[in-house]
Amino acid sequence: MKKLVGGVLVALVLGLLVLSVVSGRSFTSQLDKMAEQAAKDPRVEILASDIQSGWLSSSGEMTLVFTLDARVDLLITSEWQASHRPGWVTFKGLTGLQSQDKESGESLDLLAELGLDPLPFQGRADWNQASYRMDLDALAVADENFSIDFSGGQLEASYHYASSRQTGQLLAETLTLGGGQFTPSTLDFKDLLLQWEQEGSYPWISGNLNLALEEIYFTGPQGEVRFDRPQASQHLQLSEESFDLKLDMSTGEVSSAGRSLGSAAIGLSTQDFKGQPMAKLMEFFSEEADWENLDEEAMQPGIAAINELLEGSPAILLDHLQVKLITPFEINQKAEGSARFDGRNLPSSYLNRLTSGEISEEDFASRVRVELLFDKINPDLLLLVGIPPFLQDESADQQSLVWEAGEVRLNGKRLPF
Repeated sequence: MKKLVGGVLVALVLGLLVLSVVSGRSFTSQLDKMAEQAAKDPRVEILASDIQSGWLSSSGEMTLVFTLDARVDLLITSEWQASHRPGWVTFKGLTGLQSQDKESGESLDLLAELGLDPLPFQGRADWNQASYRMDLDALAVADENFSIDFSGGQLEASYHYASSRQTGQLLAETLTLGGGQFTPSTLDFKDLLLQWEQEGSYPWISGNLNLALEEIYFTGPQGEVRFDRPQASQHLQLSEESFDLKLDMSTGEVSSAGRSLGSAAIGLSTQDFKGQPMAKLMEFFSEEADWENLDEEAMQPGIAAINELLEGSPAILLDHLQVKLITPFEINQKAEGSARFDGRNLPSSYLNRLTSGEISEEDFASRVRVELLFDKINPDLLLLVGIPPFLQDESADQQSLVWEAGEVRLNGKRLPF
């Protein structure tokens, strides 16, 4: 009986040991996979990677180079240690940030310049996903031209192995930006929450981004303005077939010195944007280049991608616009609309021939149509922009303002500008 119990215990210990080893191997292999996916982005390079893996623990260091522009790179270095458990892994480490001049090779420790130590993080990983948390220290920097006061915050993120889905959020209590001694103004952000979600790998990705604040407060010599609960969101999907982007923004209630000024909200989206040329355009702009002195030949890949986009008759839609202004008189206006380009029968090398004068500017103007639809236009608003209010069609459900072929028309009636 004792031998049986002893055998069971030995088998159990061996099983737990094997599970711990497998957990560690899964963790390090997923690190390699994540690095490979990041390196697909032409702006990212793996400068160094070293992983030391044992039975019950592992450690490593990785440095990623992110191209900021033609002159400067951002180096992100992470050192970590992991403990392997039967079915999961716990890890912790430090992240450093450096900027590097490409010409001279000189590096600057960004965190040290701000008086901060390398950023600590810790997390947990199982066989399906990994998650981590980074606590951001408080920061206060000031000189005669600029100041920043950050309360500190928390960065949390997770990575799902099978789908390559990434989720995360950044929380911060306060962030104050100041203009320094010579510009005595401040911009305060209170209770900031940034959340994101992304799937896929470069360039075919989809995801959401949401930003919400309790308050934005500006004060300066001109006065003060307060935004109560502003927010913004973005949905993006880029596939080989299409590029779909949707943006929504709201100021929340705007006030000054305790008096309401109104509010505004807007929603925009894309339509009929081809995916392949959009990916080519993104890759073109991600390349290192001296954009101020780029010659015509070097611009051709970007111009060719734009020509391909225009062939699809792309449009930017105004899904909704709502403006409420409390001025000497109140304006409460809603609208929707679109800006479209007609790419049917588009001549080859259209932009090149347009800029050279071979194709007239009138051809471009004839292909563009901008339309705004209003439920009813506030007469005071019409007077502000010089449009006689009697041009409104009081019997119509919507008022149509159209710019087409170089002309502006309200309900089909041409306006003198």
